[in-house]
Amino acid sequence: MNTDRIKETFFLECAEQMAEIEESLMMLREDPTQRECINAVFRAVHSVKGGAGAFGFNDLVHFAHVVENGLDVLRNGANPGDDPRLDLIARATDILSDAVSATQNGTAFPDTAAIVAEITAAFALSEEPDSGEEIAFEAVPIAIEPLDVIAPANQTYIISLKPEIGFYLRGDDVLKLVRSLAEMGRLEVECDQSAVPQIDRFDPAMTYLSWTMRLETMATRDEVDSVFEWLGEDCLVTITCEGGEPEAGEFDLDALLADLGPAQGDGLPDGTGPERATLDAVAAPPLEAALADLAPLAEAHPAAVLPEAAEPKEVRGTAQPSGSPKATATIRVESEKVDRLINLMGEAVISQAMLAERITENAEDNNGTPSYQVLDEMQALMREIQESVMSIRAQPVKPVFMRLARVIREACSTTGKQARLVLEGEGTEVDTTVIENLNDPLTHLIRNAVDHGLESPEVRREHGKPAEGTIKVAAFHMSGRIVVTIDDDGAGINRERVLKKAVEKGIVEPGAELSDGEIDNLVFAPGFSTAETVSDISGRGVGMDVVRQSIQKLGGRVSIASTPGKGTQIRLSLPLTLAILDGMIVRAANEVFVVPITSVIETISVKKGDISVIGGKFVARRRDALVPVVNVAERLGFGGALGAIDSGTLLVVEAQDGTVVALLIDEIEGQQQIVIKSLEQNFGFVRHVSAATILGTGRIALILDIDEIASTKNAEARSNLLQGHLERMSA
Repeated sequence: MNTDRIKETFFLECAEQMAEIEESLMMLREDPTQRECINAVFRAVHSVKGGAGAFGFNDLVHFAHVVENGLDVLRNGANPGDDPRLDLIARATDILSDAVSATQNGTAFPDTAAIVAEITAAFALSEEPDSGEEIAFEAVPIAIEPLDVIAPANQTYIISLKPEIGFYLRGDDVLKLVRSLAEMGRLEVECDQSAVPQIDRFDPAMTYLSWTMRLETMATRDEVDSVFEWLGEDCLVTITCEGGEPEAGEFDLDALLADLGPAQGDGLPDGTGPERATLDAVAAPPLEAALADLAPLAEAHPAAVLPEAAEPKEVRGTAQPSGSPKATATIRVESEKVDRLINLMGEAVISQAMLAERITENAEDNNGTPSYQVLDEMQALMREIQESVMSIRAQPVKPVFMRLARVIREACSTTGKQARLVLEGEGTEVDTTVIENLNDPLTHLIRNAVDHGLESPEVRREHGKPAEGTIKVAAFHMSGRIVVTIDDDGAGINRERVLKKAVEKGIVEPGAELSDGEIDNLVFAPGFSTAETVSDISGRGVGMDVVRQSIQKLGGRVSIASTPGKGTQIRLSLPLTLAILDGMIVRAANEVFVVPITSVIETISVKKGDISVIGGKFVARRRDALVPVVNVAERLGFGGALGAIDSGTLLVVEAQDGTVVALLIDEIEGQQQIVIKSLEQNFGFVRHVSAATILGTGRIALILDIDEIASTKNAEARSNLLQGHLERMSA
């Protein structure tokens, strides 16, 4: 049998388990009283070990087994959330993640000897045989001597345990359950070997043994159930209280009928007629005969109303505690199928736009009313389909955010600083392509926040701050985009030092007057770094520039804001999807362009005198402010320079950094949903243009890059102001 697909599924599940580990450890640090978190980590490591064992990944099994043993000691302690050994477990799970990746990629397995020695010493573990060794055993009844130190029991539980296929493949062990129960009180164990076949019919993959245990203990039912909570669905567990209330599904028929009392109303059964005989039959075999008798009775007489049944007891370890959210059913879909569906959806949107164009052209023939009604309905339906299709590709940013906890741990270990990670909005969904490209930029920004942003514990104490710094990563939707912010409560940007370094590197001319925001943004300049020495984290001057380029390739923008002594915020603004957007269709110099609706603030009809010239550049008055004017046709090379302007339309737009400019166009043709087609993949890079699209007329239109146009205009304005300043100084 080809196991490649099964292995692929196993590694996908490993990724989910590692994410669960990271999230649970983070929750445990936030609230050390959440014991369920340490149990969740234990279950996740146990699942990784079990799956690895099924495929013979012995190195991975052995290391996961050591981590699991440490977790077992930790979770049975008094306060696992406050245990200092939790940091050791966190480091071990980081290495476990690397081990899973190495196993998946076929690369060298990480050296685990040092961490295994640390765990063995810290948790006083005994040296165990390598899990890859085959250990022969003979199935025999097990007798556990009662522990004299346990106080006299006041409750007796009968526990039935029947493993199914897959139980041992996951690395589960009945003996561990027996040991845990034996610690609770007096335990008697009986092993049923009756199902074991002859050797010629013995199948190693099958499970033939089952166990019945009698436990006398003062422990509560919940405490007994907790022993089995990490078991999967491949083990049947039944727990009954000896001498206690009957289990759900069992009832005393006479007592039940007595509780019902006399029935009220005409035609209701009195409990002594044929109905009673039928109920007696239901309570006794054969069941088929009882159901046969019951069928005609149900037609002749109404059913008696029974009292509400008692809530059934939980008997399986996989049951969720009350108040836990219901598990969401998920399916895995190959990305190629989703991509094809997205492309087909895009073609459908184009076809819809073409249909709208044809209907508009022929509207005068029959006043267009029925056609427009059909078109409106189709447009509403297409938008609903599009949103549904795009939601398939949308994924929460949580997996990326969870990886950042390890980044902080490693950065703190390297720098000697202390930091904790706070996450907000990790359920925010965004296009999976955006998520895939977020990991590297966020990793660098987090390392940068620890290395450059946070102070050392000693310095923080001197300034009245806690020794442990805080790095907060948040995600939220705003104006049709996703915004990710990275905040630290460190010292902020030392602007004097940044400006000095920029002058030394020739990035800024000596004597240049820059605003605080402009100085802050110098950190994104190529080759810029304030680090005195090169380290594993920083000092090479390539990080922040690469971050900006990576985000810009996604159609996003990066901005920075800092307050000295209080900290710094990095803000990433990204499109929700890279496939479809709402655009305004405009015309300039007989060419058609698209402006994203999310960038448009307002439109202004140009009249004579609305546009003036200051410093050789055109500006327009917008209420009490002057706004730079960009001639779209001239900027993209389709027209000449502006002369006297007394007509046209100004489209006032805002870039992601807040810069406002006015685009001079001839007219606005309309608004429609467009499909984004990459120019870089299909043609090449075009300045001031982010992508292209196909309109309903079949014509290709360029999508304007508002952020680049605005930033270029700002740079020109700063250059003119600086030139004027130098001219005045030389005069």
